[in-house]
Parts: sequence; C-alpha cells; structure tokens
Amino acid sequence: MRLSMSRPRKRSNQVAKANHKLLESLQTLQREPFLKLFKELGKTDKRVGLVSLRAHLTRLARLFGTLGATTDDEHWSGCWSNIHMAAALQGMEIDTDIHGDAMWCGPASDFESAKSEVVGRFVAGRLTFEMVFHAYEILGQYLCKKTRSATSQEISRRLMADERHQPLSGLRCTAIEAIRHLPVAFDSATNDARRAIAKGSWIGLGAENIRQFRNALVHGKLQVPDPLDWGKNAEDRTADEQSELFRWQIRLCLMLIQIMSYRAAGSVMVDTPSNEFSVEELAFSLHTQSRHVDDEDDPDEPSLDGIEEAPRFDGW
Repeated sequence: MRLSMSRPRKRSNQVAKANHKLLESLQTLQREPFLKLFKELGKTDKRVGLVSLRAHLTRLARLFGTLGATTDDEHWSGCWSNIHMAAALQGMEIDTDIHGDAMWCGPASDFESAKSEVVGRFVAGRLTFEMVFHAYEILGQYLCKKTRSATSQEISRRLMADERHQPLSGLRCTAIEAIRHLPVAFDSATNDARRAIAKGSWIGLGAENIRQFRNALVHGKLQVPDPLDWGKNAEDRTADEQSELFRWQIRLCLMLIQIMSYRAAGSVMVDTPSNEFSVEELAFSLHTQSRHVDDEDDPDEPSLDGIEEAPRFDGW
C-alpha cells in the first residue's frame, strides 16, 4: 500500500518541479525587455559615468516624491507619479502570432518568436518613454507658467531662454547619441533646431530631438521593424537596437527634466540618507555614478548612497 502511494507522490513532485521551471522561464522572458532597457550600460554610458536607467529613474522618483511631500505642489506629485510608474515596470508578455498560424510552419514560428522579441523591446521602451515624457510636459507647463498644457515647442524655447547654469555632465554626449540613434533623420531645418544650432545650445538640440522623436511615435512615422534574421543560429541585433534607441531618448528626457527641476526649485533643501542638500546640488548628480565621500574629500559634496535603490519614501 505504501509502495503504491509513493509513485503518485513522486510523479506529482516531478510535475511541480517542471511547472516551476516553466514559470521561471516565462518570468525571465517577460522581464527581459525591461532588463535590457533598464539594466544594461553601453560603452558610452560607462565612459561618461552614467548610472543604469533604473537607478536614474528611481533617484529622480525619490527626489520628486520628497519635493511633493515638502511643498504640496501638484506638479511635483504629477512628476513623481509618472516617473515612479516608469521605474516600477517589471515585465510583460508579447506574442505577435495573434492568429496562431505560425505553429504549422517551423520558419514562420521562428520569425514570430524573433518578431515578438523586437516588439517586446519596442513596447517596453515606448511605455517607459511615454511616462517620462508626461513628467517632462508637467514640469514644462509649470516652468512656462501656463495653466493649460504647454506644447513641446514652448518647453524647448523656455529651456533655451536661460542657460546660465553649470553644465550637466554628459548632456552633450547624450544628445548626440539620442540624435544618432534616431531611425528617422533629425530635421535640423526646423526653427527651434536652427535656433539651437545658432546658439550652440545642446539643451535646445536635445529638447528639439525629444519633440521630433515623440511626434514620430505619435504620428506613426516610427514603426516597429521586422527582425533581419531568425532561427537557431540567428545573430540579429534588431531587438537590441530598440532598447538602445529608447534608452538614449529616455535618458535625454530625464536630463532635461533634471535641468527643469533645478530651475523650478534649485534652492529648495532636500533631506537625503547622508545629509541635507539643495535641489540644485542633487539635480546635477542624479544620473552619474555615486562618488563616495571620504576624509580627504569635500564633506559637503552630496553622497547618493542609497538613493539609487528602489524608492522607500517612509525612510527618506
């Protein structure tokens, strides 16, 4: 009797283990688009000393959360909501074989698998970018002193109107990379592009690039490309290119938000895990690798230890 009951139990354990492995595999696939977007650093990111996009988002979310609690201004809460949602994205499932036709043909099934990966990277990037761009619009509206939505052109012009501030480390390089990665050619003949070029304004060029990129997304000029190769030994980079494309646009948009934060609330003091610093001091450090303070360094230099972790507002 004991022998007859041990077999079903053993088989049940094997099924449970198999299901657990299948679930783990599915979760890995669902998280991959965001891991590729948020966690990876390219050669340029490392050379400039930038943190991962995940750290960049969570640091900015924490700053906005603190400003919202400190000032009770709605625009900071609106910025926090959008940046926090972007940082909170963890995974999704994409299957482009919506009619189920590919299952009857091996090459077609391989194509749909490759296409699903490309679409997944594109959708992950677009979701994140849209939330970041909404924060950009909210802060731009406040900076433009408008009671209704400010256009991206008005925000660009406001950003270019006053550039008397310390340079934001890596902004020039980020603007160049964002423009270089555009799948549609950057239009340097627009009024704002020509104005930015004439002034030598990388802030203006960056803002105009963001405007053109968003318009290409909204108006359908920017479409999800098909993979160039698929199957067992495929070495196609189309999916990786989508992550790179959106990472640079999101990074640039976040940097412009940092500049607007400084202009809107530069003198406001914010408590950090290590000390109290002004928004101005923090705004120019949120995107760069943490520099630990030791006895020989300036003790007043803001240390970002702990800020790059997932935001925990109750203990900040």
